[in-house]
Amino acid sequence: MSVTDPYDELQRDIAEAEARFAADSWGALMTVLRRDGGYRHLRFDLPRASWQGFELVTWPGTLVVRGGLGCWTFHRDGADLMDDARPARGTARVDPLFWEEQFTSGGGETAKRYAVGPAAVRLRGAVAVAGTEEAHLARAAAVTYDPWFLLTCAALPWAAEQFDTTTVRAVF
Repeated sequence: MSVTDPYDELQRDIAEAEARFAADSWGALMTVLRRDGGYRHLRFDLPRASWQGFELVTWPGTLVVRGGLGCWTFHRDGADLMDDARPARGTARVDPLFWEEQFTSGGGETAKRYAVGPAAVRLRGAVAVAGTEEAHLARAAAVTYDPWFLLTCAALPWAAEQFDTTTVRAVF
């Protein structure tokens, strides 16, 4: 009996979100509604996306994404979360584990959903191998990230890049 590795599944789901966002974001238009230090209000119109676009609003310690992707609010004391959206060299561009930790609206569980198919496969495999403890772990591993949350995680580094490339910084 084959049991799917949850990490492999997550990597596949991330790759699918990245590919979808890359296709959806082609020809996108960014409008800067406000740019005042850590206070930003950006609107992204995505004419190719079925979900049309989203807005990104930041203020010190908080980043909100709202629109066609849903509404996701992230918070980290003392941070400019736009900086966190920019991936460091050598790190993953899409990091749902990081963003889940910063999630405030509804808690991190809102970003997940229970995947019945993978749960059944993992539970059967775990029970056949050992018993109750492994079955509990298999059930926990069957919780996967919501596709809209993963799409939002793909949008964040892209949005930061769009903002950075259109922002002129003067050196005095």
